[in-house]
Amino acid sequence: MKNLLTLLKKPKTTLPISICRAVRRNIAHIAAICGVLLAVLFAACDLGAPLENPESPAIDIDTSNAAKISAYLKEFDQEASKTSPVPLVITGTLTPTNWHNVALGSGLAKRYVALDLSACTRSAETTDGGLYSNGTFYARASYSGADYSFIVSIVLPDAASRVGGAFGIDYTNLKSVRGANVETIDWQAFASCAKLTEVDFPKVTTINDAAFRGCTSLTKVSFPQATTIRGGNSWGPSSIGRGAFEECTGLTEADFPKVTDIGPYAFYGCTKLTKLNFPLAETIGGGASNIGGAFEGCTSLTEADFSKVTGIGERAFYGCTGLTEIDFPKATSIGYRAFYGLSGITEVDFPALETIMKGAFEGLQDLTTVTAESVTTIEAQAFQNQSSLTHIYVPALASIGSGAFNGCTGLGAVRLGAVPPAVGTGLFGGITSSQTIAISRPSTAASAYGTAPDKENTVTENWGNAFRGKGWDGSTYLDGSVNGNISLVFINSEP
Repeated sequence: MKNLLTLLKKPKTTLPISICRAVRRNIAHIAAICGVLLAVLFAACDLGAPLENPESPAIDIDTSNAAKISAYLKEFDQEASKTSPVPLVITGTLTPTNWHNVALGSGLAKRYVALDLSACTRSAETTDGGLYSNGTFYARASYSGADYSFIVSIVLPDAASRVGGAFGIDYTNLKSVRGANVETIDWQAFASCAKLTEVDFPKVTTINDAAFRGCTSLTKVSFPQATTIRGGNSWGPSSIGRGAFEECTGLTEADFPKVTDIGPYAFYGCTKLTKLNFPLAETIGGGASNIGGAFEGCTSLTEADFSKVTGIGERAFYGCTGLTEIDFPKATSIGYRAFYGLSGITEVDFPALETIMKGAFEGLQDLTTVTAESVTTIEAQAFQNQSSLTHIYVPALASIGSGAFNGCTGLGAVRLGAVPPAVGTGLFGGITSSQTIAISRPSTAASAYGTAPDKENTVTENWGNAFRGKGWDGSTYLDGSVNGNISLVFINSEP
């Protein structure tokens, strides 16, 4: 035995094969006197020093007393806990008091911990923190003194169905969060958790406003069951808000195979985001009529494949300077400045688009050709100051708003349908040099359009002069001024 203890005390010592065989032959005897052997071995290992941080604690933690939790944690090496947090498995009912004691105890001990709350059960409480009766896990207890900065990772209770409580305010060192049965992540739940690198919520369906806002260390997020990412115009009552993953500047991939609605500002300012997977998304930024910015400022984004999207909100891809192609085959509406600041895109084709709203393509500085076979309405000032625009193909067009082509100094061809569209006044404001525009329409509609007016003829009431600025509501000519710099040529297109 003396020789065995000597060997055990020597670091990196391998027992001779003869001893190993002897242990195997006498295993029954060893088991019989295991208590004595353990006592001797413990003494030989000098257990007066702090414990190495194990993979799991060997005792039940009494959460009714913060001092006891602190005393237990102090048995572990403080410096080692910075790189290898002390695993702390908590069981029983997670009342506000118990939850407060866990945070208070780790703070008093100044030991970093990896919490496992998976076995905790719901309390009867509905306020002050812990696990509520309705399944909500609230991250911050109402009692003073707790220090959440020593919590490095946390496995949420299996009984938790919802997460709330603004982790980011106090959980300054939180790196990992898992919740096996969580379905909803509340407003600002993890906002500003700057060190958070890993989130695992396999059953989450709804991610609310600012849930992960400012989590700058997140690089990948995947929520296989999520159907809604909300942004909205408020973080909470009477507040001004941003989106669920706003300013997650380290985020490179976002995988949401079931999401149908991407809320306003959802990924605003995610400057490293390069890969998206939203195969079922139908609206981006709440749709064209809402304040959007869903992917605004995502400067590294190079592809945007949204085959089922019908509504694109305002500023949805504003400043996404890496995008060189946009493809939205089912989009019926596009909001203001949705693609502002994109360069290199010369042609866009939106086969399902119904209305071209003001500024929808503003800021597409290289855009030359717009094809939109289903568009019936071009709103006022829709293409204002888009000097690179040369061709517009809108055969279903029924009306054009006032000033729709203001400053479009390069426009040379417009394809229309069999019925002349109503036109607002001053269609070509800001055109001060001679410019010829070819209007193509079916040969069968020649009589409906009439003949193209002479450039000098700015008085005659006909559709050509209405298009040049006078205006026509479909039955009556308006009192706008004809721009004499515009010459029209009518040509036949295929019926």
